[in-house]
Amino acid sequence: MAKESGVNIKLQVSAEDSPETWVDVAGQRDTQMQGSASVVDIADKSSGGWGASLAGPRSVSVTCSGVANWPDTNGLELLRSRWDPGASVGASVRCKLLLNAAGAAYVGDFHITEFSASGTHDGSTNYSVTLQNASALDYLAA
Repeated sequence: MAKESGVNIKLQVSAEDSPETWVDVAGQRDTQMQGSASVVDIADKSSGGWGASLAGPRSVSVTCSGVANWPDTNGLELLRSRWDPGASVGASVRCKLLLNAAGAAYVGDFHITEFSASGTHDGSTNYSVTLQNASALDYLAA
């Protein structure tokens, strides 16, 4: 397997008018996916002192941060509008997390759990967004 540049891991969001049109969240510097799974302890007295477990729920969180790339902020604006306190409670956003240059990706609905923007008088405007899966994700092989 060839080594892959981290620049190829990026977050895209679905355009509001077309669920099949993907918009890059421009200005990304760091994008990270973290998957986790839990187990359910089902040990009892009949387990003979051994632990026993079942697979529990899985979850995925995605963190994306970067520099606001004015005026190309369509993807960031889509995320902001879904996070905005005026948005309907429980609103989710359809996202695609590209994993490599070949196009392998996870696709699914996410809730925005954190949205921040910052800037200094002598620096760029930076943003950070954290997403949590709202349902099962689909894996699209390259």
